Amino acid sequence: MATAKKSSLHFGRSGRKVSVERRAGSLDRHVQTLVVIFIAGAVAWSGNATLELKDRVTRLDATVQNLQTSVAGTTVDRWTGTDAKRDREGMQAQIADHEARLRVLENVMRMTRR
Repeated sequence: MATAKKSSLHFGRSGRKVSVERRAGSLDRHVQTLVVIFIAGAVAWSGNATLELKDRVTRLDATVQNLQTSVAGTTVDRWTGTDAKRDREGMQAQIADHEARLRVLENVMRMTRR
């Protein structure tokens, strides 16, 4: 197995550029392998965590939808503000009708007393 060569420039004592070649040692290769394994593990972990979060969000969406359906089903038979306004207007119309009838009766009573 051939080892990779790295070349670098160094300045010697005289100020000249000197090219030096050095071979990558087995320690460098082991460190690189460990770094690659660490990065691959981190990517795999983040992918797994993302899939788990996606599953949780999907379950939460289903739960929220079920709750919304449940709440909507229980509020159908409730007396709402619109119902109250409609009923109030009907009662006010009946009260106005009764007041008009009472005035007529009071006028009739006044005329018969004279």
